[in-house]
Amino acid sequence: MNKYATIKESRNWRLCQRPESFSAQVLLGLPLLLFVLTNTVFYLSGYGINAHSGALRSSFNFSKTFYSTSSISSLGFGKIRYDGEENGNVPDTDTLMAVDEDPYVSELSAEEQEKQLELQNGLSDLNASPNSGDFVPQRKATDKEVAVLAATPVTWDMVNEKYKLTEDSEGKFFVYQPSGGWGNQRIILQNAIAAANAMERILVLPPIAPHNFLWYGYNRFKAEEMVSMGELLDIPLLARVIKPGFRIYNGSLADLEKLWKHKKWKIYTKSRYKHNKNGKLTTERLFYSDKYISRNWGPKNYKDYDVVFWNKAGMWLCCGPSNIYGPNIGFNMHLRALAKTLHRPLFESFNAVHIRRGQGHTGRDRRTVDSYYKEHLLSFNKSLPLYIATDEKNLTWFEPLRMKYGFKQLHFWKDLDQVVISKELSVYPETMSGDVIGIIEQLICSKAVRFEGSHASTFSISINKFRDNPQLRNVLVTG
Repeated sequence: MNKYATIKESRNWRLCQRPESFSAQVLLGLPLLLFVLTNTVFYLSGYGINAHSGALRSSFNFSKTFYSTSSISSLGFGKIRYDGEENGNVPDTDTLMAVDEDPYVSELSAEEQEKQLELQNGLSDLNASPNSGDFVPQRKATDKEVAVLAATPVTWDMVNEKYKLTEDSEGKFFVYQPSGGWGNQRIILQNAIAAANAMERILVLPPIAPHNFLWYGYNRFKAEEMVSMGELLDIPLLARVIKPGFRIYNGSLADLEKLWKHKKWKIYTKSRYKHNKNGKLTTERLFYSDKYISRNWGPKNYKDYDVVFWNKAGMWLCCGPSNIYGPNIGFNMHLRALAKTLHRPLFESFNAVHIRRGQGHTGRDRRTVDSYYKEHLLSFNKSLPLYIATDEKNLTWFEPLRMKYGFKQLHFWKDLDQVVISKELSVYPETMSGDVIGIIEQLICSKAVRFEGSHASTFSISINKFRDNPQLRNVLVTG
Protein backbone atom coordinates (compact mmCIF):
# COMPACT_ATOMS: atom_id res chain seq x y z
CA MET A 1 0.00 0.00 0.00
CA ASN A 2 1.25 3.45 -0.85
CA LYS A 3 2.21 5.31 2.34
CA TYR A 4 0.08 8.24 1.20
CA ALA A 5 -3.02 6.08 0.81
CA THR A 6 -6.29 7.76 1.70
CA ILE A 7 -8.54 6.53 4.43
CA LYS A 8 -10.71 4.72 1.93
CA GLU A 9 -7.80 2.52 0.93
CA SER A 10 -6.73 1.79 4.47
CA ARG A 11 -7.76 -1.39 6.22
CA ASN A 12 -8.31 0.69 9.35
CA TRP A 13 -11.16 2.62 7.77
CA ARG A 14 -14.19 0.60 8.80
CA LEU A 15 -16.02 3.30 10.64
CA CYS A 16 -19.54 2.00 10.66
CA GLN A 17 -18.89 -1.69 11.17
CA ARG A 18 -19.49 -3.43 14.45
CA PRO A 19 -16.65 -5.83 15.35
CA GLU A 20 -17.38 -9.04 13.46
CA SER A 21 -16.35 -11.59 16.08
CA PHE A 22 -17.41 -12.06 19.67
CA SER A 23 -13.77 -12.03 20.75
CA ALA A 24 -13.25 -8.63 19.10
CA GLN A 25 -16.27 -7.23 20.96
CA VAL A 26 -14.92 -8.63 24.24
CA LEU A 27 -11.52 -7.01 23.63
CA LEU A 28 -13.19 -3.65 22.96
CA GLY A 29 -15.02 -3.88 26.27
CA LEU A 30 -12.01 -4.86 28.36
CA PRO A 31 -10.69 -1.29 28.99
CA LEU A 32 -14.12 -0.19 30.27
CA LEU A 33 -14.45 -3.32 32.42
CA LEU A 34 -10.96 -2.75 33.82
CA PHE A 35 -11.84 0.83 34.76
CA VAL A 36 -15.10 -0.19 36.48
CA LEU A 37 -13.43 -2.98 38.46
CA THR A 38 -10.51 -0.74 39.46
CA ASN A 39 -12.80 2.04 40.62
CA THR A 40 -14.90 -0.47 42.59
CA VAL A 41 -11.78 -1.62 44.44
CA PHE A 42 -10.81 2.01 45.06
CA TYR A 43 -14.30 2.78 46.32
CA LEU A 44 -14.43 -0.13 48.74
CA SER A 45 -10.99 0.75 50.08
CA GLY A 46 -11.87 4.40 50.62
CA TYR A 47 -10.04 5.83 47.61
CA GLY A 48 -12.83 5.90 45.08
CA ILE A 49 -15.73 8.12 44.21
CA ASN A 50 -17.15 9.71 47.32
CA ALA A 51 -20.70 11.02 47.00
CA HIS A 52 -20.89 12.88 50.31
CA SER A 53 -21.25 16.60 51.16
CA GLY A 54 -23.76 17.26 48.42
CA ALA A 55 -21.56 16.49 45.44
CA LEU A 56 -19.87 13.62 43.68
CA ARG A 57 -16.23 14.15 44.58
CA SER A 58 -12.93 12.52 43.82
CA SER A 59 -11.12 11.34 46.91
CA PHE A 60 -8.03 9.83 45.32
CA ASN A 61 -5.34 10.33 47.94
CA PHE A 62 -2.42 9.83 45.63
CA SER A 63 0.50 12.12 44.99
CA LYS A 64 0.48 15.21 42.80
CA THR A 65 2.70 13.36 40.36
CA PHE A 66 0.03 10.68 39.93
CA TYR A 67 -2.54 13.33 39.00
CA SER A 68 -0.34 14.69 36.24
CA THR A 69 0.50 11.34 34.70
CA SER A 70 -2.34 8.89 35.35
CA SER A 71 -5.06 8.19 32.82
CA ILE A 72 -7.57 8.40 35.65
CA SER A 73 -6.76 12.08 36.09
CA SER A 74 -8.32 12.84 32.72
CA LEU A 75 -11.72 11.57 33.80
CA GLY A 76 -12.60 14.67 35.81
CA PHE A 77 -14.10 13.12 38.92
CA GLY A 78 -14.94 16.21 40.96
CA LYS A 79 -12.16 18.60 41.83
CA ILE A 80 -8.74 17.32 40.84
CA ARG A 81 -5.63 19.38 41.55
CA TYR A 82 -4.05 20.89 38.47
CA ASP A 83 -0.34 20.94 37.76
CA GLY A 84 1.26 23.81 39.65
CA GLU A 85 -1.04 25.86 41.84
CA GLU A 86 -4.50 24.67 42.82
CA ASN A 87 -6.19 27.13 40.51
CA GLY A 88 -4.17 25.95 37.51
CA ASN A 89 -5.31 27.70 34.36
CA VAL A 90 -8.72 28.68 35.71
CA PRO A 91 -9.02 32.48 35.55
CA ASP A 92 -10.00 34.01 38.87
CA THR A 93 -10.89 37.53 37.79
CA ASP A 94 -13.88 39.18 39.42
CA THR A 95 -15.64 39.44 36.08
CA LEU A 96 -15.42 35.70 35.38
CA MET A 97 -16.18 34.67 38.93
CA ALA A 98 -19.19 36.94 39.33
CA VAL A 99 -22.17 35.10 40.82
CA ASP A 100 -25.20 35.71 38.68
CA GLU A 101 -28.29 36.30 40.80
CA ASP A 102 -30.39 38.42 38.50
CA PRO A 103 -34.22 38.22 38.79
CA TYR A 104 -36.14 36.58 35.99
CA VAL A 105 -37.32 38.92 33.19
CA SER A 106 -39.08 38.27 29.90
CA GLU A 107 -39.46 41.34 27.68
CA LEU A 108 -37.08 43.53 25.61
CA SER A 109 -37.62 46.23 23.07
CA ALA A 110 -36.75 45.52 19.42
CA GLU A 111 -33.74 47.85 19.67
CA GLU A 112 -32.48 46.11 22.80
CA GLN A 113 -33.00 42.71 21.18
CA GLU A 114 -30.97 43.74 18.14
CA LYS A 115 -28.17 45.06 20.34
CA GLN A 116 -28.11 41.97 22.53
CA LEU A 117 -28.25 39.66 19.54
CA GLU A 118 -24.89 41.10 18.51
CA LEU A 119 -23.57 40.34 21.98
CA GLN A 120 -25.08 36.87 22.00
CA ASN A 121 -23.67 35.95 18.64
CA GLY A 122 -20.18 35.76 20.05
CA LEU A 123 -19.44 33.35 17.24
CA SER A 124 -19.43 36.28 14.80
CA ASP A 125 -16.54 37.81 16.68
CA LEU A 126 -15.08 35.36 19.15
CA ASN A 127 -12.53 37.83 20.46
CA ALA A 128 -10.09 34.96 19.91
CA SER A 129 -8.30 33.96 16.75
CA PRO A 130 -8.18 30.26 15.79
CA ASN A 131 -4.46 30.30 16.50
CA SER A 132 -4.38 32.05 19.85
CA GLY A 133 -5.94 32.00 23.28
CA ASP A 134 -6.84 35.69 23.27
CA PHE A 135 -9.97 36.31 25.32
CA VAL A 136 -11.78 39.52 26.23
CA PRO A 137 -12.84 39.67 29.93
CA GLN A 138 -16.55 39.17 30.45
CA ARG A 139 -19.11 40.61 32.80
CA LYS A 140 -22.28 39.27 34.33
CA ALA A 141 -25.25 39.54 31.96
CA THR A 142 -28.08 41.88 32.85
CA ASP A 143 -31.67 40.66 33.25
CA LYS A 144 -32.61 41.85 29.77
CA GLU A 145 -29.53 40.30 28.19
CA VAL A 146 -30.32 36.97 29.82
CA ALA A 147 -33.84 37.08 28.37
CA VAL A 148 -32.62 37.71 24.82
CA LEU A 149 -29.86 35.13 25.08
CA ALA A 150 -32.40 32.54 26.22
CA ALA A 151 -34.61 33.27 23.21
CA THR A 152 -31.80 33.14 20.64
CA PRO A 153 -30.41 29.67 19.87
CA VAL A 154 -27.07 29.48 18.09
CA THR A 155 -27.37 27.94 14.64
CA TRP A 156 -24.74 26.76 12.15
CA ASP A 157 -25.29 29.90 10.08
CA MET A 158 -24.23 32.00 13.08
CA VAL A 159 -20.86 30.27 13.44
CA ASN A 160 -18.10 32.49 12.08
CA GLU A 161 -16.99 31.27 8.65
CA LYS A 162 -13.31 31.50 9.51
CA TYR A 163 -13.77 28.81 12.16
CA LYS A 164 -15.66 26.40 9.92
CA LEU A 165 -13.82 23.45 8.40
CA THR A 166 -14.00 23.48 4.60
CA GLU A 167 -12.57 21.50 1.70
CA ASP A 168 -9.89 24.17 1.28
CA SER A 169 -8.90 24.51 4.96
CA GLU A 170 -5.10 24.74 5.13
CA GLY A 171 -2.65 23.46 7.73
CA LYS A 172 -1.71 20.29 9.53
CA PHE A 173 -4.72 18.73 11.26
CA PHE A 174 -5.51 16.27 14.02
CA VAL A 175 -8.78 14.30 13.81
CA TYR A 176 -9.97 12.14 16.70
CA GLN A 177 -12.70 9.56 17.28
CA PRO A 178 -15.56 10.53 19.67
CA SER A 179 -17.87 8.01 21.35
CA GLY A 180 -20.45 7.63 24.10
CA GLY A 181 -22.85 10.21 25.49
CA TRP A 182 -21.98 13.86 26.04
CA GLY A 183 -20.17 13.09 29.31
CA ASN A 184 -17.81 10.70 27.54
CA GLN A 185 -17.53 12.94 24.49
CA ARG A 186 -16.42 15.76 26.82
CA ILE A 187 -13.73 13.56 28.40
CA ILE A 188 -12.52 12.51 24.95
CA LEU A 189 -12.45 16.17 23.84
CA GLN A 190 -10.20 16.98 26.82
CA ASN A 191 -7.82 14.27 25.69
CA ALA A 192 -7.97 15.42 22.08
CA ILE A 193 -6.99 18.96 23.11
CA ALA A 194 -4.00 17.56 25.01
CA ALA A 195 -3.00 15.50 21.96
CA ALA A 196 -3.45 18.35 19.45
CA ASN A 197 -1.40 20.72 21.61
CA ALA A 198 1.39 18.15 21.94
CA MET A 199 1.34 17.41 18.20
CA GLU A 200 1.11 21.13 17.34
CA ARG A 201 -1.69 20.30 14.90
CA ILE A 202 -4.96 22.15 14.29
CA LEU A 203 -7.73 20.30 16.12
CA VAL A 204 -10.81 19.28 14.14
CA LEU A 205 -13.88 19.60 16.39
CA PRO A 206 -16.40 16.95 15.27
CA PRO A 207 -20.16 17.20 15.91
CA ILE A 208 -21.78 16.19 19.18
CA ALA A 209 -23.78 13.02 18.58
CA PRO A 210 -26.72 11.49 20.47
CA HIS A 211 -25.88 9.08 23.25
CA ASN A 212 -24.21 6.02 21.74
CA PHE A 213 -21.99 3.05 22.53
CA LEU A 214 -18.29 3.09 21.58
CA TRP A 215 -16.84 4.38 18.32
CA TYR A 216 -19.03 2.37 15.98
CA GLY A 217 -22.13 3.75 17.71
CA TYR A 218 -20.99 7.33 17.10
CA ASN A 219 -20.13 6.63 13.48
CA ARG A 220 -23.58 5.32 12.65
CA PHE A 221 -25.08 8.80 12.92
CA LYS A 222 -25.47 10.93 9.81
CA ALA A 223 -24.54 14.61 9.72
CA GLU A 224 -28.18 15.69 9.94
CA GLU A 225 -28.62 13.66 13.15
CA MET A 226 -25.87 15.50 15.06
CA VAL A 227 -25.16 19.08 16.15
CA SER A 228 -21.88 20.94 15.68
CA MET A 229 -19.87 22.04 18.69
CA GLY A 230 -20.16 25.58 17.38
CA GLU A 231 -23.90 25.48 18.11
CA LEU A 232 -23.69 24.08 21.64
CA LEU A 233 -20.33 24.88 23.24
CA ASP A 234 -18.76 28.08 24.53
CA ILE A 235 -16.29 28.42 21.67
CA PRO A 236 -14.49 31.57 22.94
CA LEU A 237 -13.69 29.78 26.20
CA LEU A 238 -12.62 26.62 24.40
CA ALA A 239 -10.40 28.61 22.02
CA ARG A 240 -8.21 29.71 24.91
CA VAL A 241 -6.66 26.28 25.40
CA ILE A 242 -6.36 24.91 21.85
CA LYS A 243 -2.98 26.43 21.09
CA PRO A 244 -2.48 25.32 17.45
CA GLY A 245 -6.01 26.42 16.55
CA PHE A 246 -9.20 24.57 15.64
CA ARG A 247 -11.80 24.10 12.93
CA ILE A 248 -15.44 23.28 13.61
CA TYR A 249 -16.88 20.46 11.50
CA ASN A 250 -20.57 19.64 11.05
CA GLY A 251 -20.42 16.36 9.12
CA SER A 252 -19.71 12.69 9.79
CA LEU A 253 -16.18 11.33 9.82
CA ALA A 254 -16.99 9.35 6.68
CA ASP A 255 -18.02 12.61 4.99
CA LEU A 256 -14.75 14.20 6.09
CA GLU A 257 -12.79 11.51 4.27
CA LYS A 258 -14.65 12.40 1.08
CA LEU A 259 -14.25 16.14 1.65
CA TRP A 260 -10.50 15.81 2.19
CA LYS A 261 -9.75 13.02 -0.25
CA HIS A 262 -7.05 15.22 -1.79
CA LYS A 263 -5.14 15.38 1.52
CA LYS A 264 -2.58 12.87 2.81
CA TRP A 265 -3.82 10.95 5.84
CA LYS A 266 -1.97 9.07 8.55
CA ILE A 267 -4.36 6.68 10.29
CA TYR A 268 -3.51 5.25 13.69
CA THR A 269 -5.63 2.75 15.59
CA LYS A 270 -4.60 2.82 19.24
CA SER A 271 -4.99 -0.86 20.03
CA ARG A 272 -4.62 -2.31 23.48
CA TYR A 273 -2.22 -4.91 22.15
CA LYS A 274 0.86 -4.76 19.94
CA HIS A 275 3.85 -6.88 18.93
CA ASN A 276 7.18 -6.05 20.50
CA LYS A 277 10.60 -6.27 18.80
CA ASN A 278 10.70 -10.02 19.43
CA GLY A 279 7.35 -10.54 17.76
CA LYS A 280 5.53 -11.31 21.00
CA LEU A 281 2.09 -9.86 21.69
CA THR A 282 2.26 -7.38 24.58
CA THR A 283 -0.07 -4.91 26.23
CA GLU A 284 0.26 -1.41 24.81
CA ARG A 285 0.23 1.53 27.15
CA LEU A 286 -3.27 2.93 27.67
CA PHE A 287 -2.06 6.38 28.65
CA TYR A 288 0.07 8.77 26.57
CA SER A 289 1.66 11.76 28.28
CA ASP A 290 1.94 15.02 26.36
CA LYS A 291 5.72 14.51 26.20
CA TYR A 292 5.27 11.04 24.69
CA ILE A 293 2.83 12.39 22.10
CA SER A 294 5.11 15.32 21.24
CA ARG A 295 8.10 13.02 20.87
CA ASN A 296 6.29 10.48 18.68
CA TRP A 297 3.69 12.63 16.89
CA GLY A 298 5.17 16.14 16.94
CA PRO A 299 6.09 18.41 13.99
CA LYS A 300 9.12 16.29 13.11
CA ASN A 301 7.00 13.16 12.79
CA TYR A 302 4.62 12.55 9.90
CA LYS A 303 5.34 16.01 8.54
CA ASP A 304 4.41 14.82 5.05
CA TYR A 305 0.87 14.07 6.20
CA ASP A 306 -1.83 16.74 6.16
CA VAL A 307 -4.08 14.84 8.54
CA VAL A 308 -3.32 12.56 11.49
CA PHE A 309 -6.39 10.55 12.47
CA TRP A 310 -6.54 8.48 15.66
CA ASN A 311 -9.09 5.92 14.57
CA LYS A 312 -11.66 3.90 16.52
CA ALA A 313 -11.08 3.30 20.24
CA GLY A 314 -8.40 4.64 22.55
CA MET A 315 -9.22 8.32 23.20
CA TRP A 316 -11.21 7.80 26.40
CA LEU A 317 -8.29 6.62 28.53
CA CYS A 318 -5.64 8.50 26.66
CA CYS A 319 -3.72 11.65 27.03
CA GLY A 320 -2.54 14.06 29.59
CA PRO A 321 -2.44 15.96 31.59
CA SER A 322 -5.86 16.71 30.08
CA ASN A 323 -7.91 17.57 33.19
CA ILE A 324 -6.52 21.12 33.00
CA TYR A 325 -8.70 21.68 29.93
CA GLY A 326 -11.97 20.68 31.64
CA PRO A 327 -12.67 24.22 32.94
CA ASN A 328 -12.73 25.42 29.31
CA ILE A 329 -15.32 22.95 28.03
CA GLY A 330 -18.81 24.27 28.70
CA PHE A 331 -22.06 25.15 26.98
CA ASN A 332 -22.74 28.45 25.28
CA MET A 333 -24.46 31.48 26.83
CA HIS A 334 -27.79 30.76 25.11
CA LEU A 335 -28.13 27.38 26.85
CA ARG A 336 -27.00 28.80 30.19
CA ALA A 337 -29.52 31.63 29.93
CA LEU A 338 -32.27 29.23 28.85
CA ALA A 339 -31.66 27.00 31.89
CA LYS A 340 -31.82 30.06 34.11
CA THR A 341 -35.10 31.32 32.70
CA LEU A 342 -36.65 27.84 32.92
CA HIS A 343 -36.02 27.24 36.61
CA ARG A 344 -36.51 30.76 37.98
CA PRO A 345 -40.32 30.94 37.65
CA LEU A 346 -40.49 27.83 39.88
CA PHE A 347 -37.61 28.31 42.31
CA GLU A 348 -34.69 30.64 42.98
CA SER A 349 -32.74 28.91 45.73
CA PHE A 350 -32.90 25.12 45.54
CA ASN A 351 -31.08 21.82 45.94
CA ALA A 352 -30.71 19.21 43.22
CA VAL A 353 -29.96 15.51 42.75
CA HIS A 354 -29.22 13.31 39.75
CA ILE A 355 -30.62 9.82 40.23
CA ARG A 356 -29.86 7.38 37.44
CA ARG A 357 -32.20 4.41 37.74
CA GLY A 358 -32.61 2.77 34.35
CA GLN A 359 -29.00 2.54 33.21
CA GLY A 360 -25.81 2.56 35.19
CA HIS A 361 -22.49 0.95 35.99
CA THR A 362 -23.75 -0.45 39.29
CA GLY A 363 -27.00 -1.03 41.12
CA ARG A 364 -26.29 1.78 43.60
CA ASP A 365 -29.11 3.99 42.33
CA ARG A 366 -31.62 1.17 41.86
CA ARG A 367 -32.19 0.85 45.59
CA THR A 368 -35.26 1.87 47.57
CA VAL A 369 -35.94 5.56 48.02
CA ASP A 370 -35.48 5.03 51.79
CA SER A 371 -31.90 3.82 51.43
CA TYR A 372 -31.15 6.63 48.98
CA TYR A 373 -32.49 9.21 51.43
CA LYS A 374 -30.47 7.84 54.35
CA GLU A 375 -27.22 7.74 52.38
CA HIS A 376 -27.47 11.01 50.45
CA LEU A 377 -30.21 13.39 51.60
CA LEU A 378 -30.21 13.35 55.40
CA SER A 379 -28.46 16.72 55.67
CA PHE A 380 -30.42 18.46 52.90
CA ASN A 381 -32.55 21.47 53.80
CA LYS A 382 -36.09 20.13 53.33
CA SER A 383 -37.61 23.60 53.17
CA LEU A 384 -35.80 24.29 49.88
CA PRO A 385 -37.24 22.98 46.60
CA LEU A 386 -35.52 19.79 45.41
CA TYR A 387 -34.97 19.43 41.65
CA ILE A 388 -34.60 15.80 40.58
CA ALA A 389 -32.89 14.99 37.29
CA THR A 390 -33.64 11.35 36.58
CA ASP A 391 -34.33 8.73 33.94
CA GLU A 392 -36.94 7.08 36.17
CA LYS A 393 -40.25 6.97 34.29
CA ASN A 394 -42.42 6.29 37.34
CA LEU A 395 -42.11 9.50 39.33
CA THR A 396 -44.24 8.11 42.17
CA TRP A 397 -41.04 6.29 43.21
CA PHE A 398 -39.94 9.61 44.72
CA GLU A 399 -43.15 10.30 46.68
CA PRO A 400 -41.75 9.05 50.03
CA LEU A 401 -39.34 12.00 49.92
CA ARG A 402 -42.38 14.26 50.18
CA MET A 403 -44.82 12.15 52.24
CA LYS A 404 -42.40 10.38 54.60
CA TYR A 405 -39.29 12.54 54.80
CA GLY A 406 -40.78 16.03 54.63
CA PHE A 407 -39.39 17.56 51.43
CA LYS A 408 -41.94 20.29 50.75
CA GLN A 409 -41.33 20.73 47.00
CA LEU A 410 -40.17 18.15 44.47
CA HIS A 411 -39.59 19.35 40.90
CA PHE A 412 -38.90 17.39 37.73
CA TRP A 413 -38.32 18.12 34.05
CA LYS A 414 -42.09 17.98 33.43
CA ASP A 415 -42.61 20.96 35.73
CA LEU A 416 -40.57 23.33 33.55
CA ASP A 417 -42.19 25.46 30.83
CA GLN A 418 -42.89 22.85 28.14
CA VAL A 419 -43.83 25.47 25.54
CA VAL A 420 -40.39 27.05 25.80
CA ILE A 421 -38.76 23.63 25.83
CA SER A 422 -40.65 22.45 22.73
CA LYS A 423 -39.58 25.57 20.87
CA GLU A 424 -35.97 24.95 21.85
CA LEU A 425 -36.00 21.29 20.84
CA SER A 426 -37.43 22.17 17.43
CA VAL A 427 -34.13 23.90 16.59
CA TYR A 428 -32.15 20.65 16.79
CA PRO A 429 -32.45 17.25 15.08
CA GLU A 430 -35.05 15.02 16.70
CA THR A 431 -32.32 12.51 17.47
CA MET A 432 -30.68 15.08 19.77
CA SER A 433 -33.78 15.89 21.84
CA GLY A 434 -32.83 13.70 24.79
CA ASP A 435 -29.30 15.06 24.83
CA VAL A 436 -30.43 18.70 24.72
CA ILE A 437 -32.79 17.98 27.62
CA GLY A 438 -29.84 16.50 29.49
CA ILE A 439 -27.73 19.60 28.78
CA ILE A 440 -30.41 21.90 30.20
CA GLU A 441 -30.83 19.71 33.29
CA GLN A 442 -27.07 19.71 33.87
CA LEU A 443 -27.03 23.50 33.77
CA ILE A 444 -30.00 23.74 36.14
CA CYS A 445 -28.34 21.36 38.62
CA SER A 446 -25.12 23.37 38.40
CA LYS A 447 -26.93 26.35 39.96
CA ALA A 448 -28.23 24.43 42.99
CA VAL A 449 -27.15 25.27 46.53
CA ARG A 450 -26.29 21.61 47.04
CA PHE A 451 -26.08 18.79 44.53
CA GLU A 452 -25.87 15.03 44.90
CA GLY A 453 -24.79 13.00 41.89
CA SER A 454 -25.10 9.40 40.75
CA HIS A 455 -22.23 6.98 41.28
CA ALA A 456 -19.80 6.72 38.32
CA SER A 457 -22.01 8.89 36.10
CA THR A 458 -20.32 11.21 33.60
CA PHE A 459 -23.60 13.20 33.62
CA SER A 460 -23.04 13.97 37.31
CA ILE A 461 -19.33 14.52 36.75
CA SER A 462 -20.09 17.21 34.15
CA ILE A 463 -22.44 18.95 36.58
CA ASN A 464 -19.70 19.06 39.20
CA LYS A 465 -17.29 20.48 36.61
CA PHE A 466 -19.74 23.34 36.12
CA ARG A 467 -20.26 23.77 39.86
CA ASP A 468 -16.51 23.92 40.49
CA ASN A 469 -16.03 26.57 37.77
CA PRO A 470 -18.37 29.60 37.76
CA GLN A 471 -17.09 30.47 34.28
CA LEU A 472 -18.94 27.34 33.05
CA ARG A 473 -22.31 28.05 34.68
CA ASN A 474 -22.78 31.83 34.85
CA VAL A 475 -24.33 33.87 32.04
CA LEU A 476 -21.56 36.19 30.86
CA VAL A 477 -21.22 38.70 28.02
CA THR A 478 -18.39 40.87 26.70
CA GLY A 479 -18.33 44.61 27.09
